[in-house]
Amino acid sequence: MGRIFLISLLIFTFVFNLDIAVKNIIRPTGIQEPGVYSPRVQIKNETAEEGTVAVYLKIFQFPNQNLVYLDTSSTTISGNATITIDFEPFNAQIGIYVVKCSLSAINDTNPLNDTLSSKLRIWEIPLNQWLLWDSVPLGASRKKVKSGGGMVDGSVQNEKRIFLMKGNKTNEFYLYEPIFNEWSKRCSIPYSLLNPKYLPRKGSCLAKAGQFIYLAVGNNTCEFLAYDLIGDSWTKKRPIPLGPENKALKGGSALAKGKILNKDYLFLIKGSNTREFYAYDLANDTWLALAPTPYLERETRIKKGSCLTSDGRNIYLLKGGVNEFFIYFPDSNKWQPLKPMPFYNRYGQKKKVKEGAALVYENGHDVIFAFKGGNTNEFWVYFVNGDSWHELPSLPLPPSNKKVKDGAALLLFAGGLFALKGNNTNEVWFFKYDFPLPFSAIKEAKLIKKERSLKLTSPLFDIIGRKVKVLKKGIYFDLEAKKIKKLLSAKF
Repeated sequence: MGRIFLISLLIFTFVFNLDIAVKNIIRPTGIQEPGVYSPRVQIKNETAEEGTVAVYLKIFQFPNQNLVYLDTSSTTISGNATITIDFEPFNAQIGIYVVKCSLSAINDTNPLNDTLSSKLRIWEIPLNQWLLWDSVPLGASRKKVKSGGGMVDGSVQNEKRIFLMKGNKTNEFYLYEPIFNEWSKRCSIPYSLLNPKYLPRKGSCLAKAGQFIYLAVGNNTCEFLAYDLIGDSWTKKRPIPLGPENKALKGGSALAKGKILNKDYLFLIKGSNTREFYAYDLANDTWLALAPTPYLERETRIKKGSCLTSDGRNIYLLKGGVNEFFIYFPDSNKWQPLKPMPFYNRYGQKKKVKEGAALVYENGHDVIFAFKGGNTNEFWVYFVNGDSWHELPSLPLPPSNKKVKDGAALLLFAGGLFALKGNNTNEVWFFKYDFPLPFSAIKEAKLIKKERSLKLTSPLFDIIGRKVKVLKKGIYFDLEAKKIKKLLSAKF
């Protein structure tokens, strides 16, 4: 009896606890075209011991939640390892789906991370063309998107969600699920935390970090708030510094998330005709003053239209009014100039970066998509590796017949680009990009030269005998010299 107990004890001693988690549904997810997709997921062993796991992938079609796909894969995963698993192809037809991945492992002690779901919309989408997707609700204010409007990716794990504010001195805050095309109102930007007259307007900007969305209120304030994505509530954070010029935010402000020595920070350009640049320490609720924003030949400050984006670590700055473009390296606190955004578009028209300009970084191909703003509908792409700009198909004018101006925004989301036109419209647009992108040839500047003329010191006559007062290109008769003078060309 004692021998049996000892054997049982030894067997029990060598049984290890595991924690294997579904980390990501890589594909299919988001908004895609009809076609055949090979589903791929990512799992991670959170423990040091090797484990064997069975992974299941199911796809349900809405609205009846019919099971249309099922596949299983068994594998062994090393301790602390992350691996991807591929499944049999799925023939995706037009419709809305939920993709669900789950796993089962003996001695897995944490069932909370064993399942993950993602939404999928299959639709016939024209590639590399703008598609009018939806409209922002008018809401209680009956106002449209204008100065201070913006949107941000508020996804939690694989729950794809966009959060949006109108600006325009409203406190409305919305959640939008573009796959189901559903809008819902979220906790409004609270009057209790602000002076009621200081609601988002010029200088307002948004950025996400962790489970929070951060809002610089702008509208000539230094107010800084955080929205809890889990708790649907706002809290007040440390105000943005007034800085050496004692200025608040009232135009040209922007936020982007990056890293300093592998620690997440939010980076802020104050705008307001200053060169102030700050980092917000998310963990300690403090602001750090950084190297001021740069310039090229003459000192220029941050004005309306200036915007930021990030590759996840470094920060990119497009300066309003001058089209200058820079990269900031947080680890060294240094700026470096890049090729400016072209002034001239495909028609040879000169336009500056102004209100409504926006940037968004696409990591898969290392490109930055951009609106020029300034009441244009110009849409551009910057190739990081080639340091080059190219013009893409313009944002259409209908249905409002307006161009991109204050309140515009760009967001990389669900496999494409979502855009707000701003300019007191409620238009939401979608651009499903595909490489190679359709570049437009950019014309050089249209140089309109006035034709200069020469004054005459002796009388000349044209071919029908009229006296010529000024000399242009042509054939003339000099009666005094009794000869013909021929002027074929003139460059002055």
